[in-house]
Amino acid sequence: SVPAGLSGPVHVLLDDFVARDYLMREKMHDDDAGFGYAMGPRAVMEVGREQLITFCAEMMDEEPDPVMLAEIHGAETTQGEEEEEDGEED
Repeated sequence: SVPAGLSGPVHVLLDDFVARDYLMREKMHDDDAGFGYAMGPRAVMEVGREQLITFCAEMMDEEPDPVMLAEIHGAETTQGEEEEEDGEED
């Protein structure tokens, strides 16, 4: 069955999200017929990882995972520090 609010078969919706670069589909190595999905580049730019984690947590009536949020903020800090170092003159 299709979740409430979605129309059409789920695989058709997933294919559309992949085609629009919102999702990346990856073949699972341990399962011949299975695929895994990750955020695509368009989702990262338009939505962002923190917003997606928060949204999914709300949908599951849970709090966002603090470890996942810390990883995101840690990556942002590291990237910002690298950009600052690149801009410094010797």
